[in-house]
Amino acid sequence: MKILAFLTFTIIMLQSCQSSDPTLVSIENGNLQGLEEDSILIWKGVPFAQPPIGNLRWKSPQQLQPWQGIKSVQKYGNICPSTGYGEQSIYEIPPEEMSEDCLYLNVWSPTISPKKKMPVFVWIHGGSLTREGGTHPQYLGKNLAKKGIVYVSINYRLHAFGFLAHPELSAENEKGISGNYGMLDQISALDWVQKNIGAFGGDPGNVTIGGESAGGWSVTLLTASPLTKGLFHKAIAQSGAYLWGGPHLKEAKNGYVSGEEEGKEFMSKLNANTIEEIRTVPSDSIVQLFFSNKNNLSSEPMVDGYVFPEDVKDIYAKSKHNKVDVITGANSDEWSLWVPKSLPTNPEIYRQQIEKKYPGQSELFFNTYPIKDSASIAKAYVDFQSDQNFHLHNRNWAKEMSKGGNRVFMYYFSKTPSERYPKEYGAFHGAEIVYALNNLENDPGSIGSGVISESDHTYSDMVSDYWINFIKTGNPNGDSLKEWKLWTEKDEAFLEFGEEFKQGQFLLKERLDKLELFLSE
Repeated sequence: MKILAFLTFTIIMLQSCQSSDPTLVSIENGNLQGLEEDSILIWKGVPFAQPPIGNLRWKSPQQLQPWQGIKSVQKYGNICPSTGYGEQSIYEIPPEEMSEDCLYLNVWSPTISPKKKMPVFVWIHGGSLTREGGTHPQYLGKNLAKKGIVYVSINYRLHAFGFLAHPELSAENEKGISGNYGMLDQISALDWVQKNIGAFGGDPGNVTIGGESAGGWSVTLLTASPLTKGLFHKAIAQSGAYLWGGPHLKEAKNGYVSGEEEGKEFMSKLNANTIEEIRTVPSDSIVQLFFSNKNNLSSEPMVDGYVFPEDVKDIYAKSKHNKVDVITGANSDEWSLWVPKSLPTNPEIYRQQIEKKYPGQSELFFNTYPIKDSASIAKAYVDFQSDQNFHLHNRNWAKEMSKGGNRVFMYYFSKTPSERYPKEYGAFHGAEIVYALNNLENDPGSIGSGVISESDHTYSDMVSDYWINFIKTGNPNGDSLKEWKLWTEKDEAFLEFGEEFKQGQFLLKERLDKLELFLSE
């Protein structure tokens, strides 16, 4: 009886604390103590799976064990081991703590109400599936939470840690698969949201996933996977859509060797003979090999018969994907940051290079991306790379999603953030993130000498309002906003985020149609 009385007293006291302290929440595995910053409730570094260390390296995310007492979650967790972009990159930020113990997420909420649950937005970071984490400054959720949603950012395993396959790893897995750990981490985080987000004021029945670049890949991959059915209800893919034939686990296909063969070669380069041995290799050595010129690992999701039963492009073509409403689009100058120094400035030399690289197709190429003089070569190069790596994929995803009767909203971001970056960068890859997430003060270009004008704040507030409206209702439109029309394959309407907000139709259609013809020959 004494034990029962003590437990009853403990529960009553916890409930009393929770009523007076909204940062103290109870979830499936135990109690969490967050903090309040700028009138927003925040829980940092919340674990959603066991640390994938030791014998759990290269295993599917394992369910958390309950803990006793109250776990403090007031500090961001480690991001997964990787490397930075380099000091010359505009994406470089101050170093963050890294460790294989990295399966954490973060939650921002304006309030906790048992009566009215708020829409949830889960942000999946970019970085080519090889870099970054959910606590990159541009991805923090305070400002969007202020607009009435619960915002979640997540980590997931990267490069070799997230996508290494191997016959021994497949043999020890109950489903006979390996690789795709990074994708399984993302799915595990979404499952955690379904089970626990109500404690933070979120509605598990109204979840939107979003991401940029590799985050956009992830959104389209998750939308294709049968494992995510019911885990989210809307999707936003910015500057990224994975719609091609990728590697397969056990066979060479689509121009790739099998994932298991790649893994065997990668393991041999680490001088490891068994999975037991490679699990003892220091993480720094794995990172160093992956980012060296000796690396052979593609670090892409693969067809394994479970996470992805077949090529993603075929899943969409057969309409087997999850049916959700979407926002998608890309930026006008996606490739502007990666113009090689070796790019010719002489039009004749450039023509010769194209004719050599694409024999018999050069006429179609120059008809699609014309050059007149040395100044036009860089633009033609940027347009070509931007189209084939971003605009075409995002348009194709819009086509597939609209076929099922889902609402599709297409954007084209062309605003040049010249206050913070060189004007010649234009609307570069990632330029839209701080506007959509209302995070101008956390833009790397704003840190230090960068300038944020009042008009830029107003612009960011309006762009993020479209995102918020979509997250809440599935429709980005609002009373004070320029109308954003539905995209259909017949009309191909889009909204341009330029110096002004403008409606458009048939985005880059002539160019993309010619590019499709060019790529098919």
